[in-house]
Amino acid sequence: AAVLGASTVKKAADVYLQIDNPGAGCPTLEDLVKAKKLEGGKTDDPWGTPYKISCGEDGEVRVISAGKDKKDGSA
Repeated sequence: AAVLGASTVKKAADVYLQIDNPGAGCPTLEDLVKAKKLEGGKTDDPWGTPYKISCGEDGEVRVISAGKDKKDGSA
């Protein structure tokens, strides 16, 4: 479920950056919800923690889940 949710957020961020806001900075979950690219109820991973979005210098969008233990970087 986490992979599916993260994939949904990534697709929304890609559309936001490539079609709606080319040249914009890395979007936040709030940006995606406001732009109607993502439903408000789809911003959390299966454990109730909001996904995190990061964008690389290459433009690659990465969506991260804290995971079951709700700790970043503990995979």
